[in-house]
Amino acid sequence: MNTADRSIGRIDYAVRRRFAFLPLNPDREVIRGQDKVDEADKRWAADLFESVGKLFRPSADGGSGFLAQEFHPDDVQVGHTYFLGSRSAVNIKFAYQVYPLLREYYKDGIFLVQDEINCLLPGDVALNLGKPEDPNEVLKNWSNLGRLAAETACEHAAGWRGAQSAGARRSRHPEAARSTRKQKKSREGA
Repeated sequence: MNTADRSIGRIDYAVRRRFAFLPLNPDREVIRGQDKVDEADKRWAADLFESVGKLFRPSADGGSGFLAQEFHPDDVQVGHTYFLGSRSAVNIKFAYQVYPLLREYYKDGIFLVQDEINCLLPGDVALNLGKPEDPNEVLKNWSNLGRLAAETACEHAAGWRGAQSAGARRSRHPEAARSTRKQKKSREGA
């Protein structure tokens, strides 16, 4: 443990002494119970949540599965809020938030290092966490998303990321940013 980690650990202890913590573990029923979302979208998001959740569960033979022994699933499992909303919103959150988080878990040793850690997503799409993939490609290769929906999702993601930090569309997603600017110009001209 380096000096920075030790100093952050002390802050963590200080915060824990001063505040009450309530466990709020990932829950599939929160996804299934959301309002104003189509039933098909809720089912699909809940299935995606379950697919990701399998990475954190013990294997069928009683082993630790993919999760390193020093980590408890409740401390690192991806929460249900990433899977709330319409299917297109969940696709964007998965590609730009969940997938990068899972990749970090793989690189940081939270998942046991293996040549392949395949996360089987709805539609029988296998996503190998051991192989880096661009979030735009994750969206485009999604089996049930379709080409047009993937392009639209990429454009929405570029706008969403741009809203998070100024200039993000230009620096991180130049193709999507150009497409978004063209759409804006065509709307202004109409």
